[in-house]
Parts: sequence; C-alpha cells; structure tokens
Amino acid sequence: MTDQVGQVSNAVSEAVTEKVTEHVTFVQWFWHNVLWKPGTGEMLWGMLLRVVFAALLWWIGTRLIRKILGLSLRSKMQLPMDRTMRRFLLNATRTALYALLVLAVIAVLGIPMASVTAVVASTGVTLGLAMQGALSNLAGGIMLTLTRPFAIGDYIEAAQVGGTVDEIGLFYTVLVGIDNKKITVPNGSLMNANITNYSSMAKRRLDLTFLVGRNEDPERVKEILRAAIAAESAVLQPPDAVAAPFVALTELQEKGLLFTLRVWCKNPDYWNLNFALTERIAKAFQQEHISPPAQPYRAVDENEER
Repeated sequence: MTDQVGQVSNAVSEAVTEKVTEHVTFVQWFWHNVLWKPGTGEMLWGMLLRVVFAALLWWIGTRLIRKILGLSLRSKMQLPMDRTMRRFLLNATRTALYALLVLAVIAVLGIPMASVTAVVASTGVTLGLAMQGALSNLAGGIMLTLTRPFAIGDYIEAAQVGGTVDEIGLFYTVLVGIDNKKITVPNGSLMNANITNYSSMAKRRLDLTFLVGRNEDPERVKEILRAAIAAESAVLQPPDAVAAPFVALTELQEKGLLFTLRVWCKNPDYWNLNFALTERIAKAFQQEHISPPAQPYRAVDENEER
C-alpha cells in the first residue's frame, strides 16, 4: 500500500515538474527571442513605452484642461462680456483643448499624421452627410452667439415655445418655462424662427381691453380707468415713459363697448402691474355698477329645453 502511494506521488511530481518546465521554457524563449531579440524586442518595448506615455499624457492633459477651465470660471479678472458669450467661449475652448490633446496623444503613439488626416477627411465627409442637422445646429449656435438676439436670463418666444433662457450651447439652447420645465430647442430651429424677446428693453407697454354694456356712458367708464391707472405707482409717466397713459373707446361691438388701456412700466413690473390693474378695474366696475356686455342670443331647440 505504501509503495502504491509513493508511486502515485512520484508520478504527480513528475507531471507537475514537466508542466512547470514547459512554462519556464516558454517564458525563457519569449524573453530571449521576442523581448530581447534585436529589432523585435526594441520595437515591442518602444510600443509599450509609447502606450504608457500616451496614457500618462491623456491623464495629465484632461486634468490640466479641467484646471484651466475651472480657473477661468473662478477668475476675478474676467473680460467684460455677458454670460452668453462667456459660456460659448468656454465650450469652444474646451473643444479646442481636447482636440489638441487627442492630436498630441496620436503623435506620441507614433501614428502617421497623413493616415490620421485621410481617416479624418473620409470620416468627416461621412459624418457631414449623416449629421446635417447637428451641423446646422452648430452653425446656429455660432450665429446666435455672434448676433446675440437674446441673452441668458431673457424671456423669449420662438419656434412655438417660450421660456427664460437658461443656457446657450453649441448645439442646443435650454429654456425654462413658467411651470419650471426645461425646454431644449435646437439652435438651427431658433435661427430659422421669429424670436420675440420680452426682456431686451428696459421698459414695456401694457395693453388691456375691457368690454362693457352698450348703454354705459363712455366718459364715465374712461374716468374709472384713469382713476385705476393713477392709483398704480408702477405706471410710468413722461418723461420716464415713452408715452402718456392712453384710454379710449376703440370699438363698438354688438355685445358692448370695447375700451383700450395702454400704459408703460419697467420690464420687471409688467406682470404684477397687469394683474393689479385688472383686479382694481374689476372691483371699480362692480362698485360703480358698470353693466357687463350682453350675452349673445342662442336659439334653444325643443330637445334641449326638455
């Protein structure tokens, strides 16, 4: 029994020794004939060193780019420009720095620039055909930055949407609606749309219309409207206003008399003045017993009466 165990142990030991010897022999062969073989070894070690240096360059470069952009954002000596232009320049600078970093990594890897140029050119043609919309948005972003029809913080309406401009990117502009929803609009669509900017001017005109009964005295109604205007401190008067407050009977309708009220105010006061004047005039009409417009006549059939 002891002899059988010894024979098995010797057989296992011999098999293990044979396998180890085979692996050691392969490592020795690879070391002497590949890694240290004249020409092949030097090329392989050179490739490994290039890969290591390229990875190190990418690691250092990305952190350096973030540091530069972070310092430009926190710098107290910034150029006198608005937030829109500053963000656009930061995005363009980030793209240019990363492009230079990629070229530097390619150069360290030893890839011929002629081959890279050919690949980039062919890829550019293909992507240009496949990404016409993206290129249109990029061109729109550049034109929006140069022409600046609006700035960050402005309230605009364009491309059938409206909101406060939160960000102007290279490809998209982000708006925040009055319900705090973010709306992403392609810059190409903005450049091809009519843009209404409600925040570009310091002063804004408020137009309100009121319809009253046909039997009311026009002069009495206008006096009520003028009194409501005089009670609001946000209403601007000349020379601060572009024009004096305007009150007039502008249309005689079948249902009643249509009065138009126009006043000027500061842009931030627009909506508060709108709501305040509307409420004040509604209360004054009730107190003065100003009759509402007549309801339109509508025939009622027998089935509806039942």
